[in-house]
Amino acid sequence: MINCEVCNDWFHGTCVSLEESDEPLIDTYVCPVCTSESKGKTSWIRKCRLQGCKNPAIQQVKPVRGTKSGGTRASKYCSDEHAMEFFRRKLRDLDSESLTPSQLKVLVENVPSVDDFKRLGDVEPVVPDSILAKYKTPADDSRLADLRLEREKLVRKMEIVTLRQTFLHLAVDKAKQINTDLKMAGPTQLTVGSKSKNKTKPKELCAFDERLLLGDAEFLEWTATEEGKRVLGERRIDGEEQCMVEKRRCRHVGWQALRGEDILMEESLLREQLDGIAREEKAIRYATFNS
Repeated sequence: MINCEVCNDWFHGTCVSLEESDEPLIDTYVCPVCTSESKGKTSWIRKCRLQGCKNPAIQQVKPVRGTKSGGTRASKYCSDEHAMEFFRRKLRDLDSESLTPSQLKVLVENVPSVDDFKRLGDVEPVVPDSILAKYKTPADDSRLADLRLEREKLVRKMEIVTLRQTFLHLAVDKAKQINTDLKMAGPTQLTVGSKSKNKTKPKELCAFDERLLLGDAEFLEWTATEEGKRVLGERRIDGEEQCMVEKRRCRHVGWQALRGEDILMEESLLREQLDGIAREEKAIRYATFNS
């Protein structure tokens, strides 16, 4: 039988889905009726981590002031014996193809604290170049040099893509400004053939900037000019170099989305190439060392 701490009614364990072995783990019991009425809920004591054991884990006991009592540290286990048994079972189940017991022993003996041990695997360990150099071949050195040059080129292209993204945002802002100013100036009479429509409405201009079509070399050269430095530095496009054709009649229709997609695609491809270089470098550095 078990007593509810709220209503003080008594219940058979089997009637409330409790086993006799659960008793040591119950801190405060609240029956299903009181729980459904939001009057409280059952609280449990943490049980021993060892599979099959239903004894309570050791709880923390703070030292009493003014006494020689040292208190008790909390544990995930009910005893030191079960703690050791837990890790014995872990060692028996260890995947020796990934980590052998001797390798685990070296790791444990060379970490300064429990927290450092828990962080193992968060960051891949780096083997010093002085050690890797003993295993590299001339062909490895040559390929790594080629990969470094390739990375430098890709990084430079990524910088250009970033500049293009910035300029595209400025060009979109400029287009919005042009059309806002046009609306503020008042509606414009539209004509079709030789007849004028009675209904008037403001036109919306394309406002495409031809500099968005420059190749990498030309665009980079433009960014180095005084105008380019000013535009990118002040984050503002001045002047009247935009397409002033009515938007719905212009061949540049949808340029904002199209140019944005092109730039994002180029950025994605460059990142994939940089990741590929990193993977190949890692393979070259560690392949011979691990063999």
